[in-house]
Amino acid sequence: MEQLRGEFPDGLLDQAIEALQQGETDQADSLFQQIENEGEGHIKRVAEAAFQRGKIAQDAIRYTDALEHYENAVRLQPYNTLHLNEAGLLHHTLANYKKAIAYFELVLATLEKFLGKDHPNTRTVQTNLDAAQTALSQSQRD
Repeated sequence: MEQLRGEFPDGLLDQAIEALQQGETDQADSLFQQIENEGEGHIKRVAEAAFQRGKIAQDAIRYTDALEHYENAVRLQPYNTLHLNEAGLLHHTLANYKKAIAYFELVLATLEKFLGKDHPNTRTVQTNLDAAQTALSQSQRD
């Protein structure tokens, strides 16, 4: 728990630790939930910042930097389909077809589950996946 110091207001963490020490597990649980919620919001903001830095770098044609930022956003939010898709698109641009396919497959599975196979976003990602698979196949023939 000491590793959390500095990540959140010490008062909140101290209250949770004190509640645990006094055997007030319900109160401690509630305080830790508050810490979790604040931490999740922090992670989302950091992931979004990394993603936006990736967009800026991509627009400046600094693809290696952009990919690093996109992959950082994916690391922070591994189920964010927008971040996954952009990382996949950039991998495709850089001819990293196997990695692009892996990203597109993750996005596709999520979108099919939540939006269905016929949703326009799902079909777009399926098209991206098909293009990456075709490019990989062609690159292996050359």
